[in-house]
Amino acid sequence: MKKTLVTLLSAILVMTMVFTLAGCDSKDDKTAETKATEVATQAQTETATEAPTQAQAETTVATQAEEQNSDNELVIPTVTGVWVNENNPDGCSIHIGVQNGNTIEVEITSVRGEAAQIATFSKTVIMTPEDFGTEIRGYAEFDYTDSFGNTGLCKLSVAKNVVTLVVEEEERNGTWGISNATGDYILSAE
Repeated sequence: MKKTLVTLLSAILVMTMVFTLAGCDSKDDKTAETKATEVATQAQTETATEAPTQAQAETTVATQAEEQNSDNELVIPTVTGVWVNENNPDGCSIHIGVQNGNTIEVEITSVRGEAAQIATFSKTVIMTPEDFGTEIRGYAEFDYTDSFGNTGLCKLSVAKNVVTLVVEEEERNGTWGISNATGDYILSAE
C-alpha cells in the first residue's frame, strides 16, 4: 500500500516538474503533456499490477496465521458413540452424540435392576485437551442434577479408547442416581 502511494505521488511530482520546465511554447507544451501522460499511465499500470499482488500476499499471510493457530490447538480424539461401563455394561452408559472439536454432548445413564429405575443427565461439555506424548486426552469437570434430583460434580476424561467418569454426589434425593455410573467405559457402538 505504501509503495503504491509513493509511486502515485512520484508520478504527480514528475508531471508537475515536466509542465513547469516545458512551459515555453505550444510545441514544448505538447511534448510535456505527452511525457506527463506516459508517466501517469506507467504509474497507474504499476499500481494496478501491484494491488492484486498485495491482496494475494495479505490473504496468504492470513491463511498461514490461521493454519498455524489450528496446528497449535490441541483437539481431543473423536469419541462419539455409546460407551458402556466395563464392570456394568448393561447398567451404565455414556452416549456422546455430537462432537465439535473439543465440545461434546454427553448423556449419562445409570439403570437399576430390570430398568426399575433409570437415572439420566445430559450436558454439552467443553473438554480441556492435554497432550500426553503418545495421545491427546480431554478433561472436564461440571456440576450435575440428575433425573432423580441428585446433585454433585462429574469429572470426565476422554481418550481414544477409554472414557473415565467419576461422579461425586453432594446431595442425594432419591434411591438411585448417576453416582452409580462411576467407572471406566469402553466403546460399544459408534
